[in-house]
Amino acid sequence: MAYTSSGRMPIERASKLGHVKFIDESRIQRLLESFERVDTDNDDHAGELSGHLDLSDAGELENIVAIDGSHAAVPNAVHNHRRLAFVSASVVILKRSVIAEMKRNPILDPRDVAGELRNSSSSKLAVLPLSGVTIPGETVVQTIRRTVDDVLRYTNLYDTLKFLISREWLLEYEMQEHMDCLECGVAFVLPRSKLSFRCPRCQAVHTLADYLTMVQGPPDDWATEEVAIALRTVLETLLLMDFLRVYRDRPRVLRRTLFVKDGPLLLRAQLSRLVQPIREFLAYLNSIGRELHVVGVEKTGALVDHIPQIGSVLQSPGDYFLPTIKYLHERIQGVPFVENDYRNRVQYGSKVVVRLGPNHIVVLNVPTGDFRMEPQVQDLYGFNQSASALSEMLSYSFENALIPLVLVNSATSISMAPSNEILEVFARRLLGG
Repeated sequence: MAYTSSGRMPIERASKLGHVKFIDESRIQRLLESFERVDTDNDDHAGELSGHLDLSDAGELENIVAIDGSHAAVPNAVHNHRRLAFVSASVVILKRSVIAEMKRNPILDPRDVAGELRNSSSSKLAVLPLSGVTIPGETVVQTIRRTVDDVLRYTNLYDTLKFLISREWLLEYEMQEHMDCLECGVAFVLPRSKLSFRCPRCQAVHTLADYLTMVQGPPDDWATEEVAIALRTVLETLLLMDFLRVYRDRPRVLRRTLFVKDGPLLLRAQLSRLVQPIREFLAYLNSIGRELHVVGVEKTGALVDHIPQIGSVLQSPGDYFLPTIKYLHERIQGVPFVENDYRNRVQYGSKVVVRLGPNHIVVLNVPTGDFRMEPQVQDLYGFNQSASALSEMLSYSFENALIPLVLVNSATSISMAPSNEILEVFARRLLGG
Protein backbone atom coordinates (compact mmCIF):
# COMPACT_ATOMS: atom_id res chain seq x y z
CA MET A 1 0.00 0.00 0.00
CA ALA A 2 1.42 3.35 -1.04
CA TYR A 3 1.51 6.45 1.16
CA THR A 4 -1.05 9.11 0.40
CA SER A 5 -0.08 12.73 -0.16
CA SER A 6 -1.29 15.95 1.44
CA GLY A 7 0.18 17.98 -1.43
CA ARG A 8 3.33 19.00 0.45
CA MET A 9 5.34 15.89 -0.39
CA PRO A 10 5.44 13.67 -3.50
CA ILE A 11 3.23 10.60 -3.56
CA GLU A 12 4.65 7.11 -3.36
CA ARG A 13 4.12 5.27 -6.61
CA ALA A 14 3.72 1.51 -6.54
CA SER A 15 3.33 -0.76 -9.54
CA LYS A 16 0.34 -3.07 -9.21
CA LEU A 17 1.00 -5.33 -12.18
CA GLY A 18 4.64 -4.89 -13.12
CA HIS A 19 5.87 -7.82 -11.02
CA VAL A 20 3.28 -10.14 -12.57
CA LYS A 21 5.08 -9.93 -15.91
CA PHE A 22 7.98 -11.82 -14.35
CA ILE A 23 5.80 -14.86 -13.73
CA ASP A 24 6.78 -17.33 -16.42
CA GLU A 25 3.52 -19.22 -16.75
CA SER A 26 1.75 -19.40 -20.09
CA ARG A 27 -1.81 -19.06 -18.78
CA ILE A 28 -0.95 -15.92 -16.81
CA GLN A 29 0.84 -14.47 -19.83
CA ARG A 30 -2.26 -15.09 -22.00
CA LEU A 31 -4.41 -13.35 -19.39
CA LEU A 32 -2.07 -10.36 -19.39
CA GLU A 33 -2.06 -10.21 -23.19
CA SER A 34 -5.87 -10.22 -23.22
CA PHE A 35 -5.98 -7.52 -20.53
CA GLU A 36 -3.57 -5.22 -22.35
CA ARG A 37 -5.19 -5.48 -25.78
CA VAL A 38 -6.92 -2.33 -27.00
CA ASP A 39 -8.76 -3.72 -30.01
CA THR A 40 -12.36 -4.91 -29.62
CA ASP A 41 -12.78 -7.00 -32.76
CA ASN A 42 -12.68 -10.31 -30.92
CA ASP A 43 -14.43 -9.26 -27.73
CA ASP A 44 -17.40 -11.37 -26.76
CA HIS A 45 -20.60 -9.59 -27.71
CA ALA A 46 -22.59 -8.31 -24.80
CA GLY A 47 -26.29 -7.71 -24.87
CA GLU A 48 -28.39 -8.42 -27.92
CA LEU A 49 -30.43 -6.67 -30.55
CA SER A 50 -33.88 -6.46 -28.96
CA GLY A 51 -35.47 -4.55 -31.82
CA HIS A 52 -35.37 -1.57 -34.15
CA LEU A 53 -37.20 1.76 -33.97
CA ASP A 54 -38.32 3.97 -36.83
CA LEU A 55 -36.57 7.19 -35.81
CA SER A 56 -38.54 9.23 -38.33
CA ASP A 57 -41.70 8.86 -36.22
CA ALA A 58 -41.69 11.57 -33.53
CA GLY A 59 -45.46 11.92 -33.73
CA GLU A 60 -46.80 15.26 -32.55
CA LEU A 61 -43.93 16.00 -30.18
CA GLU A 62 -42.99 19.67 -30.30
CA ASN A 63 -42.19 20.84 -26.75
CA ILE A 64 -39.04 19.63 -25.01
CA VAL A 65 -38.84 20.02 -21.23
CA ALA A 66 -35.35 19.27 -19.89
CA ILE A 67 -34.76 18.93 -16.13
CA ASP A 68 -31.46 18.86 -14.26
CA GLY A 69 -30.08 19.66 -10.83
CA SER A 70 -26.80 20.67 -9.27
CA HIS A 71 -25.28 21.08 -5.84
CA ALA A 72 -22.07 22.36 -4.29
CA ALA A 73 -20.81 21.92 -0.73
CA VAL A 74 -18.87 25.08 0.15
CA PRO A 75 -16.57 25.48 3.19
CA ASN A 76 -16.07 28.82 4.88
CA ALA A 77 -12.82 30.34 3.63
CA VAL A 78 -11.52 30.92 7.17
CA HIS A 79 -13.32 28.32 9.31
CA ASN A 80 -13.21 25.15 7.25
CA HIS A 81 -15.55 23.26 9.60
CA ARG A 82 -18.42 25.54 8.59
CA ARG A 83 -19.97 24.14 5.45
CA LEU A 84 -23.03 25.02 3.42
CA ALA A 85 -24.61 23.21 0.50
CA PHE A 86 -26.10 25.14 -2.39
CA VAL A 87 -28.70 23.31 -4.44
CA SER A 88 -30.40 24.17 -7.70
CA ALA A 89 -32.86 22.40 -9.95
CA SER A 90 -33.65 23.86 -13.34
CA VAL A 91 -36.05 23.44 -16.22
CA VAL A 92 -35.37 24.48 -19.81
CA ILE A 93 -38.34 24.46 -22.19
CA LEU A 94 -37.56 24.37 -25.89
CA LYS A 95 -39.29 23.59 -29.14
CA ARG A 96 -38.12 21.10 -31.71
CA SER A 97 -38.17 23.92 -34.25
CA VAL A 98 -35.70 25.94 -32.11
CA ILE A 99 -33.35 22.98 -31.80
CA ALA A 100 -33.60 22.37 -35.55
CA GLU A 101 -32.61 26.01 -36.11
CA MET A 102 -29.59 25.56 -33.83
CA LYS A 103 -28.48 22.59 -35.90
CA ARG A 104 -28.94 24.47 -39.17
CA ASN A 105 -26.89 27.39 -37.83
CA PRO A 106 -24.08 25.90 -35.75
CA ILE A 107 -22.27 29.26 -35.62
CA LEU A 108 -24.67 31.36 -33.57
CA ASP A 109 -24.16 34.61 -31.71
CA PRO A 110 -23.65 33.52 -28.08
CA ARG A 111 -25.87 36.43 -27.00
CA ASP A 112 -28.75 34.91 -28.94
CA VAL A 113 -28.24 31.52 -27.30
CA ALA A 114 -27.98 33.12 -23.83
CA GLY A 115 -31.12 35.14 -24.46
CA GLU A 116 -33.04 32.07 -25.59
CA LEU A 117 -31.85 30.22 -22.49
CA ARG A 118 -32.93 33.02 -20.14
CA ASN A 119 -36.36 33.26 -21.71
CA SER A 120 -37.02 29.54 -21.60
CA SER A 121 -35.49 28.45 -18.29
CA SER A 122 -36.45 28.53 -14.63
CA SER A 123 -34.52 27.46 -11.54
CA LYS A 124 -35.40 26.45 -8.00
CA LEU A 125 -32.66 27.39 -5.52
CA ALA A 126 -31.92 26.35 -1.95
CA VAL A 127 -29.17 26.45 0.67
CA LEU A 128 -28.64 23.91 3.44
CA PRO A 129 -26.30 23.89 6.45
CA LEU A 130 -24.01 20.87 6.72
CA SER A 131 -21.90 21.71 9.78
CA GLY A 132 -21.10 24.68 11.95
CA VAL A 133 -23.88 26.87 10.49
CA THR A 134 -27.33 27.13 12.06
CA ILE A 135 -30.16 29.49 12.71
CA PRO A 136 -29.74 30.79 16.30
CA GLY A 137 -31.50 28.52 18.77
CA GLU A 138 -31.60 25.51 16.36
CA THR A 139 -29.42 22.49 15.75
CA VAL A 140 -28.19 21.68 12.24
CA VAL A 141 -30.80 18.91 11.94
CA GLN A 142 -33.61 21.26 13.00
CA THR A 143 -32.43 23.92 10.57
CA ILE A 144 -32.32 21.38 7.74
CA ARG A 145 -35.85 20.16 8.55
CA ARG A 146 -37.28 23.67 8.53
CA THR A 147 -35.26 24.70 5.49
CA VAL A 148 -36.53 21.77 3.41
CA ASP A 149 -40.06 22.66 4.50
CA ASP A 150 -39.47 26.27 3.43
CA VAL A 151 -37.93 25.22 0.11
CA LEU A 152 -40.91 23.08 -0.81
CA ARG A 153 -43.22 25.98 0.06
CA TYR A 154 -41.50 28.79 -1.83
CA THR A 155 -40.80 26.59 -4.87
CA ASN A 156 -44.53 25.70 -4.98
CA LEU A 157 -43.66 21.99 -5.07
CA TYR A 158 -45.42 21.06 -1.83
CA ASP A 159 -48.73 20.57 -3.63
CA THR A 160 -47.11 18.00 -5.92
CA LEU A 161 -45.53 16.14 -3.00
CA LYS A 162 -48.90 16.06 -1.24
CA PHE A 163 -50.61 15.01 -4.47
CA LEU A 164 -48.33 12.00 -4.83
CA ILE A 165 -48.24 10.81 -1.23
CA SER A 166 -52.04 11.14 -0.80
CA ARG A 167 -52.88 9.77 -4.28
CA GLU A 168 -55.10 12.78 -4.92
CA TRP A 169 -55.95 11.59 -8.42
CA LEU A 170 -58.12 8.98 -6.65
CA LEU A 171 -61.41 10.13 -5.16
CA GLU A 172 -61.10 7.68 -2.32
CA TYR A 173 -57.81 6.48 -0.96
CA GLU A 174 -57.14 5.07 2.49
CA MET A 175 -53.75 6.28 3.67
CA GLN A 176 -51.20 3.58 4.46
CA GLU A 177 -48.14 5.83 4.50
CA HIS A 178 -46.65 6.12 7.96
CA MET A 179 -43.63 7.56 9.71
CA ASP A 180 -41.98 7.51 13.12
CA CYS A 181 -42.54 10.56 15.30
CA LEU A 182 -39.33 12.58 15.43
CA GLU A 183 -39.90 13.26 19.14
CA CYS A 184 -41.27 10.11 20.77
CA GLY A 185 -40.42 7.59 18.03
CA VAL A 186 -43.90 6.04 17.79
CA ALA A 187 -45.12 5.22 14.28
CA PHE A 188 -48.31 6.82 13.00
CA VAL A 189 -50.26 6.98 9.74
CA LEU A 190 -50.11 10.27 7.85
CA PRO A 191 -53.39 12.18 7.46
CA ARG A 192 -54.47 12.59 3.87
CA SER A 193 -53.73 15.85 2.02
CA LYS A 194 -52.18 17.64 4.99
CA LEU A 195 -48.91 19.59 4.91
CA SER A 196 -48.67 19.86 8.71
CA PHE A 197 -49.87 17.46 11.38
CA ARG A 198 -49.26 16.31 14.95
CA CYS A 199 -48.11 13.04 16.41
CA PRO A 200 -51.22 11.36 17.89
CA ARG A 201 -49.26 10.38 21.00
CA CYS A 202 -47.06 13.34 21.99
CA GLN A 203 -48.61 16.08 19.82
CA ALA A 204 -45.23 17.03 18.29
CA VAL A 205 -45.70 19.02 15.07
CA HIS A 206 -44.46 17.47 11.82
CA THR A 207 -44.54 18.57 8.21
CA LEU A 208 -44.87 16.50 5.08
CA ALA A 209 -41.19 17.25 4.37
CA ASP A 210 -40.35 15.23 7.51
CA TYR A 211 -41.85 12.17 5.83
CA LEU A 212 -38.96 12.25 3.33
CA THR A 213 -36.49 11.81 6.23
CA MET A 214 -33.60 13.54 4.50
CA VAL A 215 -31.59 13.77 7.71
CA GLN A 216 -31.81 12.12 11.10
CA GLY A 217 -29.85 12.75 14.28
CA PRO A 218 -27.65 12.07 16.06
CA PRO A 219 -25.48 14.00 15.69
CA ASP A 220 -27.71 17.04 15.71
CA ASP A 221 -24.97 19.51 14.77
CA TRP A 222 -23.60 17.83 11.65
CA ALA A 223 -24.84 16.45 8.31
CA THR A 224 -23.14 15.04 5.21
CA GLU A 225 -23.30 16.13 1.60
CA GLU A 226 -25.83 13.34 1.04
CA VAL A 227 -28.49 15.71 2.36
CA ALA A 228 -27.82 18.14 -0.48
CA ILE A 229 -27.89 15.31 -3.01
CA ALA A 230 -31.22 14.14 -1.59
CA LEU A 231 -32.75 17.61 -1.81
CA ARG A 232 -31.49 18.06 -5.37
CA THR A 233 -33.01 14.70 -6.35
CA VAL A 234 -36.33 15.56 -4.71
CA LEU A 235 -36.51 18.92 -6.49
CA GLU A 236 -35.70 17.34 -9.88
CA THR A 237 -38.32 14.63 -9.39
CA LEU A 238 -41.04 16.97 -8.12
CA LEU A 239 -40.40 19.38 -11.01
CA LEU A 240 -41.07 16.54 -13.44
CA MET A 241 -44.14 15.32 -11.56
CA ASP A 242 -45.42 18.89 -11.22
CA PHE A 243 -45.75 19.18 -14.99
CA LEU A 244 -47.60 15.87 -15.17
CA ARG A 245 -49.89 16.82 -12.28
CA VAL A 246 -50.79 20.23 -13.70
CA TYR A 247 -51.36 18.96 -17.23
CA ARG A 248 -52.95 15.60 -16.45
CA ASP A 249 -56.27 16.90 -17.82
CA ARG A 250 -54.63 18.51 -20.87
CA PRO A 251 -54.07 15.51 -23.15
CA ARG A 252 -52.95 17.63 -26.10
CA VAL A 253 -50.18 19.24 -24.04
CA LEU A 254 -48.93 15.86 -22.83
CA ARG A 255 -49.14 14.37 -26.30
CA ARG A 256 -46.94 17.15 -27.68
CA THR A 257 -44.36 17.27 -24.87
CA LEU A 258 -41.21 15.25 -24.24
CA PHE A 259 -39.82 15.39 -20.70
CA VAL A 260 -36.09 14.69 -20.49
CA LYS A 261 -34.55 14.28 -17.04
CA ASP A 262 -30.80 14.24 -16.51
CA GLY A 263 -30.10 10.99 -14.67
CA PRO A 264 -32.01 7.77 -14.07
CA LEU A 265 -35.63 7.56 -12.98
CA LEU A 266 -34.98 6.37 -9.45
CA LEU A 267 -35.03 7.52 -5.83
CA ARG A 268 -32.76 5.88 -3.28
CA ALA A 269 -32.85 5.31 0.48
CA GLN A 270 -35.75 6.99 2.28
CA LEU A 271 -36.69 8.95 -0.83
CA SER A 272 -37.81 5.65 -2.35
CA ARG A 273 -41.05 6.21 -0.40
CA LEU A 274 -42.11 8.30 -3.39
CA VAL A 275 -41.43 5.61 -5.98
CA GLN A 276 -44.61 3.59 -5.56
CA PRO A 277 -46.97 6.60 -5.75
CA ILE A 278 -45.06 7.81 -8.83
CA ARG A 279 -45.45 4.40 -10.48
CA GLU A 280 -49.16 4.42 -9.66
CA PHE A 281 -49.66 7.96 -10.97
CA LEU A 282 -47.89 7.18 -14.26
CA ALA A 283 -49.93 3.99 -14.62
CA TYR A 284 -53.10 5.97 -13.94
CA LEU A 285 -52.27 8.53 -16.67
CA ASN A 286 -51.62 5.71 -19.10
CA SER A 287 -54.86 3.97 -18.14
CA ILE A 288 -56.97 7.07 -18.95
CA GLY A 289 -55.36 7.40 -22.35
CA ARG A 290 -52.74 10.07 -21.73
CA GLU A 291 -49.74 9.78 -24.05
CA LEU A 292 -46.63 10.08 -21.90
CA HIS A 293 -43.15 10.86 -23.20
CA VAL A 294 -40.76 10.78 -20.24
CA VAL A 295 -37.13 9.67 -20.32
CA GLY A 296 -34.28 9.74 -17.87
CA VAL A 297 -30.84 9.83 -19.49
CA GLU A 298 -27.97 8.09 -17.73
CA LYS A 299 -24.62 9.73 -18.46
CA THR A 300 -22.53 7.70 -15.99
CA GLY A 301 -22.75 4.34 -14.30
CA ALA A 302 -22.10 0.67 -14.91
CA LEU A 303 -24.49 0.33 -17.85
CA VAL A 304 -22.99 3.42 -19.54
CA ASP A 305 -19.53 1.88 -19.10
CA HIS A 306 -20.96 -1.23 -20.79
CA ILE A 307 -21.86 0.68 -23.97
CA PRO A 308 -18.61 -0.08 -25.86
CA GLN A 309 -19.39 -3.79 -25.58
CA ILE A 310 -23.00 -3.32 -26.66
CA GLY A 311 -22.13 -0.98 -29.52
CA SER A 312 -21.15 -3.75 -31.91
CA VAL A 313 -24.65 -5.24 -31.52
CA LEU A 314 -26.49 -1.97 -32.10
CA GLN A 315 -25.22 -1.17 -35.58
CA SER A 316 -27.91 1.09 -37.05
CA PRO A 317 -29.66 4.16 -35.62
CA GLY A 318 -32.87 2.89 -34.07
CA ASP A 319 -31.40 -0.41 -32.83
CA TYR A 320 -32.02 -0.95 -29.14
CA PHE A 321 -31.22 -3.42 -26.36
CA LEU A 322 -33.78 -3.89 -23.60
CA PRO A 323 -32.04 -5.76 -20.76
CA THR A 324 -33.80 -7.84 -18.14
CA ILE A 325 -33.18 -7.30 -14.44
CA LYS A 326 -31.31 -10.62 -14.44
CA TYR A 327 -28.95 -9.32 -17.13
CA LEU A 328 -28.36 -6.06 -15.26
CA HIS A 329 -27.50 -7.95 -12.09
CA GLU A 330 -25.32 -10.69 -13.50
CA ARG A 331 -23.65 -9.04 -16.50
CA ILE A 332 -23.48 -5.41 -15.39
CA GLN A 333 -23.28 -5.45 -11.59
CA GLY A 334 -21.62 -8.87 -11.32
CA VAL A 335 -23.88 -10.13 -8.52
CA PRO A 336 -26.11 -13.22 -8.37
CA PHE A 337 -29.75 -12.72 -9.23
CA VAL A 338 -32.36 -14.55 -7.15
CA GLU A 339 -35.74 -13.69 -8.63
CA ASN A 340 -37.85 -14.85 -5.68
CA ASP A 341 -35.90 -12.62 -3.27
CA TYR A 342 -35.62 -9.57 -5.52
CA ARG A 343 -37.57 -6.43 -4.72
CA ASN A 344 -37.11 -3.14 -6.54
CA ARG A 345 -38.38 -0.13 -4.61
CA VAL A 346 -36.18 2.55 -6.16
CA GLN A 347 -36.83 2.63 -9.92
CA TYR A 348 -39.85 4.04 -11.73
CA GLY A 349 -38.47 3.36 -15.20
CA SER A 350 -36.90 0.49 -17.14
CA LYS A 351 -33.44 0.80 -18.67
CA VAL A 352 -32.96 0.55 -22.42
CA VAL A 353 -29.85 1.15 -24.55
CA VAL A 354 -30.55 2.71 -27.95
CA ARG A 355 -28.42 3.95 -30.81
CA LEU A 356 -29.73 7.40 -31.76
CA GLY A 357 -27.12 8.21 -34.41
CA PRO A 358 -23.88 6.98 -35.98
CA ASN A 359 -21.91 8.13 -32.92
CA HIS A 360 -24.55 8.27 -30.21
CA ILE A 361 -25.58 5.32 -28.05
CA VAL A 362 -27.46 6.35 -24.92
CA VAL A 363 -28.92 4.67 -21.85
CA LEU A 364 -32.51 5.75 -21.33
CA ASN A 365 -34.90 5.11 -18.47
CA VAL A 366 -38.51 4.90 -19.66
CA PRO A 367 -41.56 4.57 -17.37
CA THR A 368 -43.58 1.37 -17.42
CA GLY A 369 -46.03 2.00 -14.58
CA ASP A 370 -45.71 -1.23 -12.64
CA PHE A 371 -42.16 -2.52 -12.21
CA ARG A 372 -41.09 -5.08 -14.85
CA MET A 373 -38.54 -7.84 -14.36
CA GLU A 374 -38.45 -8.56 -18.10
CA PRO A 375 -39.76 -5.41 -19.79
CA GLN A 376 -41.04 -5.56 -23.34
CA VAL A 377 -40.92 -2.65 -25.77
CA GLN A 378 -44.71 -2.24 -25.62
CA ASP A 379 -44.37 -1.66 -21.85
CA LEU A 380 -42.27 1.49 -22.33
CA TYR A 381 -44.50 4.56 -22.40
CA GLY A 382 -43.93 6.59 -25.58
CA PHE A 383 -40.53 5.03 -26.21
CA ASN A 384 -40.52 5.12 -30.03
CA GLN A 385 -41.60 8.75 -30.35
CA SER A 386 -39.33 9.88 -27.51
CA ALA A 387 -36.28 8.23 -29.06
CA SER A 388 -37.20 9.64 -32.47
CA ALA A 389 -37.34 13.19 -31.10
CA LEU A 390 -34.05 12.74 -29.24
CA SER A 391 -32.36 11.51 -32.42
CA GLU A 392 -32.87 15.03 -33.81
CA MET A 393 -31.08 16.59 -30.83
CA LEU A 394 -27.62 15.03 -30.89
CA SER A 395 -24.78 17.16 -29.61
CA TYR A 396 -21.07 16.65 -30.18
CA SER A 397 -20.09 18.78 -27.18
CA PHE A 398 -19.55 15.63 -25.11
CA GLU A 399 -19.71 11.88 -25.53
CA ASN A 400 -23.27 10.82 -26.44
CA ALA A 401 -24.53 14.29 -25.49
CA LEU A 402 -28.04 15.59 -26.18
CA ILE A 403 -28.75 19.28 -26.82
CA PRO A 404 -31.56 19.68 -24.22
CA LEU A 405 -29.37 18.27 -21.46
CA VAL A 406 -26.36 20.36 -22.48
CA LEU A 407 -28.54 23.47 -22.24
CA VAL A 408 -30.24 22.63 -18.94
CA ASN A 409 -26.90 21.65 -17.43
CA SER A 410 -25.59 25.10 -18.32
CA ALA A 411 -28.63 26.67 -16.69
CA THR A 412 -28.32 24.76 -13.41
CA SER A 413 -24.57 24.36 -12.88
CA ILE A 414 -23.18 25.68 -9.61
CA SER A 415 -19.45 26.24 -9.96
CA MET A 416 -17.17 25.71 -6.99
CA ALA A 417 -14.80 28.33 -8.35
CA PRO A 418 -14.52 31.25 -8.79
CA SER A 419 -17.93 32.00 -7.22
CA ASN A 420 -17.36 30.79 -3.65
CA GLU A 421 -17.33 34.34 -2.28
CA ILE A 422 -20.63 35.16 -3.97
CA LEU A 423 -22.19 32.00 -2.53
CA GLU A 424 -20.92 32.83 0.95
CA VAL A 425 -22.34 36.37 0.81
CA PHE A 426 -25.66 34.96 -0.37
CA ALA A 427 -25.67 32.43 2.47
CA ARG A 428 -24.93 35.04 5.14
CA ARG A 429 -27.84 37.14 3.92
CA LEU A 430 -30.16 34.16 3.73
CA LEU A 431 -29.28 32.89 7.20
CA GLY A 432 -29.17 36.34 8.75
CA GLY A 433 -25.44 36.13 9.55
